[in-house]
Amino acid sequence: MKNLSCGAATMALIFPMILGVPVAAAQEAPSEDRAGEDKDAKARSVDTVGINDIIVTADRRSTRLQETPLAITAFDDAVVERARIQSVSDLVPRIPGFSISSVGRSRLNPALRGGSSALSAPGSDQAVALFVDEIYYGSSGDFDLDLFDIERVEVLRGPQGTLNGRNSTGGSISIVTKDPTADLEGAVEVALGNYDLVQARGYVSRALNDSETLLGSIAFTTSDRSGTSYNRYLDRDIDTLGRTSIRGKLKMLMSEDTSFLLAGDYRSVDETGEARKFIGGSPDANGYVSDPDPRVTDQFSNGGYRSKSWGVSGKFEHNFDMGQLVSISAFRKARSTEQPGDQLGQGPLIFGYAEPRKLDQFTQEVRFASDFDGPLDFVGGVFFLYQNEERDISWYWQHDPGTLAGVYQAFFFCQPDQGDPGDFANYDAVVPSCLANRPELFEPGTANWFQHSNVYSYAAFLQATYELTPEITLTAGGRYTIDKKSVEGYVSGDLNFALNAFENPGFRGTAGGFGVDKKSKRWTAFTPRFTIDWKPTDDLMFYATVARGYRSGAFQIEADPAVPALEPEFVWNYEAGFKSRFLDNRVQLNVTAFNAQYSNLQFQFTDESGNSSVSNAGKARVRGVETELTVSPVPGLSLGANYAYQKGRVTNIPEATGIPNGINTAQTPKHSLNLTGLYEAGLANGGVVTFSADWQYKSEYSLELNEDPAFFSRTPGLLNGSIAYETPNGDWQFTLWGKNLTNKNVVIYGNDLRFFSYSFGEAFNPFDPRFDPAKAGSKIVRYAEPRTYGVTARLSF
Repeated sequence: MKNLSCGAATMALIFPMILGVPVAAAQEAPSEDRAGEDKDAKARSVDTVGINDIIVTADRRSTRLQETPLAITAFDDAVVERARIQSVSDLVPRIPGFSISSVGRSRLNPALRGGSSALSAPGSDQAVALFVDEIYYGSSGDFDLDLFDIERVEVLRGPQGTLNGRNSTGGSISIVTKDPTADLEGAVEVALGNYDLVQARGYVSRALNDSETLLGSIAFTTSDRSGTSYNRYLDRDIDTLGRTSIRGKLKMLMSEDTSFLLAGDYRSVDETGEARKFIGGSPDANGYVSDPDPRVTDQFSNGGYRSKSWGVSGKFEHNFDMGQLVSISAFRKARSTEQPGDQLGQGPLIFGYAEPRKLDQFTQEVRFASDFDGPLDFVGGVFFLYQNEERDISWYWQHDPGTLAGVYQAFFFCQPDQGDPGDFANYDAVVPSCLANRPELFEPGTANWFQHSNVYSYAAFLQATYELTPEITLTAGGRYTIDKKSVEGYVSGDLNFALNAFENPGFRGTAGGFGVDKKSKRWTAFTPRFTIDWKPTDDLMFYATVARGYRSGAFQIEADPAVPALEPEFVWNYEAGFKSRFLDNRVQLNVTAFNAQYSNLQFQFTDESGNSSVSNAGKARVRGVETELTVSPVPGLSLGANYAYQKGRVTNIPEATGIPNGINTAQTPKHSLNLTGLYEAGLANGGVVTFSADWQYKSEYSLELNEDPAFFSRTPGLLNGSIAYETPNGDWQFTLWGKNLTNKNVVIYGNDLRFFSYSFGEAFNPFDPRFDPAKAGSKIVRYAEPRTYGVTARLSF
C-alpha cells in the first residue's frame, strides 16, 4: 500500500514533465498579464442557459445526438469526470434499463432490454457488445476495464447488427478516448478517500515536432484501496483494489488528407477475491452463526486475482473527394490468474473456485463512408475477428457429512445401495461404514474444468441513407456474418467430487477425468436494419426502426462433454420514438418505445444441484418505454430524469431446466429511474463552485433466469454527489465527492448453495421437525461497493 501510494504521488508530480511541461511554472502564480490570458482561455461561463450538443459517431459519421435516429445515451468528458465514471459499472446509474451482475472480476454480465450476457464460456458472445476506440472487446472479463482519458461514452440501446463491428442483441457500449492534439494540453489529479484509497490519474498531449505533423499523447490511472469488507475468519480485509493502466498514442499527419494513428495500452491488476456474504439460519452441521454486518464475512480464503493485458492498434484514414476510407487493425492479449475464492462464506465449510483466462484476439475492419453532394450516402465495409481463448476453472471443496452434499458424496462413492438419490426421505445421513472406509471423501479435494476455444468471424456490411425530402430520410442496411467456432477441453482432478459423478457418470472410477475431442460448428446470419425519420423542425425528430440482432452459437462443455452447441440467439426489434428540444433550448425530451422479440434466447442458469448450465429458450418478448428528460431552467442549473419501463416474458423453456414458462427475462427491472442535478455558481473572485448529484432506483429483478430469491436484486435508492471548486484561471479544481452515500447494500450476484450447508431435513423437507424457513431461504450474495467518499485535486494545463 505505502509503495503504491508513494508511486502514485510521485507519478502525479512528475507527469506534466513527460512531454516537456515544467511543473514549477505550472505551480507559480502567473504575472498579471498572463493571468488575464489564462482566464480568457480557461475560465468557464456559468451565465448561459441551454443544453449543449453532443456529437456521436454511432452511424460511423459525426452527427448531433439529437439528429441521430437511434436510442442513444451519451456522455461527454465533463460528465465522465464529474460523476467519477471510472468503470463500465459506473454507467449503470445513468442509462435507462441498464444493469450489470458480477460473478467475479473475470466475469461481468451487462444487460439491456432483456439481452443478458450471463454466458461465460470461452468463445461465447456478449448480449451487450463493448468497443474501445471502435475495437471490439469480446470476452466477459473485458467489462472490468478502467475508464480514463475519456472523450465520450455512447450507449446504443437495442440490437446493433449492421455497423458496429460485432453483432449484439441487447445493445452496445462505445468508449471513445482522447486523440493527440497539436496544442499542449493535459491534466493530472490525485484522489484520497476512505478505505485508504490513493489514486492518481492524468494525461498530456502535444505536437512532437515543429511542423506539427507528429502528435503524441499519454494517459494513465493507478488506484490502490484496502478491502471494503472484512473477512472475520482470516482477520483480513477482502475486496481490495489495486490496478494500473496506461495508454499512449502517436498520430502521424501524412498529408492534408491522410493520417495514421498508432495506439498502445497496458493494464495490470493485483487484488483479492470477492466478499460473499452468507445469509441464513445456523447449520446443524457446524453451528456457524453469521455476523449481522453485511460487510463482515467468513471465508476460508480471500482468493486472489491478478491479470495483465496489453493491446496495440493502428488506424489509417484517407479522405477522398467522394468520402473517407478507414482501416483499423488491432491485437489484444490478456492473461489472468486466480486463487480459489470461497463461495459459501462460512469459514471452515469449504467450497470455492477460480476462473483464470487467457485471451489472444485480432480484429480488422475496413470501411468507406461516402460524402456525396446528392441525397444518397452510404457506409460499407468488411470485418474480421480471430479469437483464441482459454478458461481453466479450478474447484476446491470439502464436503461435510452432515450436509446434503456430503450425502451425495456417500451415495456416489461408497453407499449406492442405500437408495435413489431422489428418494430424499430415506437418504438423509451418511452411514458410519462410509465414514470409516472412505474418509478421503470428506477431506479437501480439487478438480479442473478446462476449455479452449477458437473463433473466426467474417462479416460484410452496407448501410445507405436517402433523403426522400429535406425533412424525411430513409436508412436501410444489413450485415452478413459467418462465424466458425471450435472447442476442446477436459475435466480432471480428484474423484471424490459428486458433481463430476452426478453430471458425468463416465467420470466415476476413471482416473484423470475425461477429455473432449475437438468440436466445431459454423453459423451464418443476415441482420438488416430499416429506419425512417422525419424532422418537421430543427428541434424535433420522429423516427421508427425495425432491426434484427444476432448472437452466435457457443460451446460450454465443462459440465457435460455430450452437451450440444448452444444455438444462435436472434431478436427482431420494433422501435419508434422522438427527440425534441423546446422552450428556447431549455428542455430536451427524448422518448422511445420498443418491442423486442427474441428467438432461441441464450441463458445460463443454476440447476437444482447448484451446477451452472446453459440452454436455449424458445421465445422471449421484452416491451418497454424509455424516457430521457433534461431541463436547464436558469443559468448554471441542469436537471435530468431518465425512466425506463420494461416487461419481459420467456416461453418454451426446456422442461429439464426446471424453470417455469412465463418468467421474466434476466436482469430486466420493471422500473428504472435515474435523477441527476447540476448547479454551477460563479464567485466574486472568478472561480466556479459546482454542485452535482445523481440518484438511482431499480425495482426488483432477477440476476439470472431463475425464480429463486437468492438471485434477486433491487436498488432502493442510491445517491452519488460531489462539490467542486475551480480556480479563476481554470488551472486547479478541488472536489469533495461521495458514491452510494445512502450506503445501500445492492446485490450484484447471488448463489443458492443450501445443499453444501444443510441436511435435507433442515432446508428441503418442510415435514421434518428440523426444517427451518430461514435455512430453506438461505443464500450467498455479493454486494456492490458500500459508501465511498474522498477528495480530489486536479491540475489542468
